[in-house]
Amino acid sequence: MHLLDEPFIPSLYLDRDKLAFDYILDRLLHQESCAAVCMSGNGKDYLFLNLVQEIKSKKIGYSLKILNTVSADELKEFADNLKNDSMPTMCLVNLRIQKDVSWFVSSIQELQIKRGHTFVSFINSYVGDIYGALQDTQRATTHSLVILQRVSYEDALHIIAQLSERFGFYPSLEQKQDIYKWSYGHVGMLRTLYLLKRLTPEDTFTQESLLREPSVLERLNNILHDLPQHDFSKIQTGSLPFIKDAFYKELGYVSADGSLFHPLLLSLIPKRAVESSIGLSPTELRVLNYLQIHPGKTVLRTEIARLVWGEEEWEDKYSDWAISQLIYRLRNKLANVSPADRIRTLKGQGFVLNSAKS
Repeated sequence: MHLLDEPFIPSLYLDRDKLAFDYILDRLLHQESCAAVCMSGNGKDYLFLNLVQEIKSKKIGYSLKILNTVSADELKEFADNLKNDSMPTMCLVNLRIQKDVSWFVSSIQELQIKRGHTFVSFINSYVGDIYGALQDTQRATTHSLVILQRVSYEDALHIIAQLSERFGFYPSLEQKQDIYKWSYGHVGMLRTLYLLKRLTPEDTFTQESLLREPSVLERLNNILHDLPQHDFSKIQTGSLPFIKDAFYKELGYVSADGSLFHPLLLSLIPKRAVESSIGLSPTELRVLNYLQIHPGKTVLRTEIARLVWGEEEWEDKYSDWAISQLIYRLRNKLANVSPADRIRTLKGQGFVLNSAKS
């Protein structure tokens, strides 16, 4: 089983995280279980790493079980081992599964009921990982729930300062404001926009320019995968039930006026309808969304590579064959439901989506 290695632990420098850290630590040291959630990519991992370090430094009288995972199979193995452990146990779990594993919350709750204060847990998760459990207000885990909201401008300046020390690019005040404006306080988006600003510091962000950036689309699509597809459509039309509307506002997806927190999300929601009808993988969906945003225009193979492998790794992992195979699968799936939308290959250049809507 892959337990969390001893990583470099950055200090908590966000006011948001300091408040959450103090509350969670107090709960755990008083033998009370709790959980923390945020929307995808909104900066939860530093909180978990610092909490692990702090708990390890204390004499807690519990057998400490720690898991940091992106694998549902690994999570299942961890849960099975917890059931077989009779020692007083405190488990700290950080989830990045990218699918609903609310069954794990149920498993944890069963152990809490069965073993009382001899079993204490902390679950740190994206909303999409435990979406079903969050809908059930009767669960003990959600009674002590910390929601990591989007960050303030002051906290954003701390993040930018940390990134500046790491990458050696120190944005001007105007550049910082541009980064924060388009991040809408989302930690992952803030980091993505900092790196884009570092590459083209003279450019001012616009909706059109950001929707051409694979790294931005990656962030937006991950957020969209947090919630059920039909709920996003209801958010657009203002037809969410009152309770669910309040739920999404509390989690930060919906603003006070009832709109999605980030306007760029609106450009991607209609494209997601294809996903359920033809069974696209997350990577195929990202590529199709990108092609649909740029109909009739040549999308270079390097742009596809950034979508597939990410900004930091695409050059090392680049494979013409893998890209060709992905486009082949996508072209075949698209032909079954939308024959008017065809992906053409321009030899030596890239790909073009010919759409009836373009």
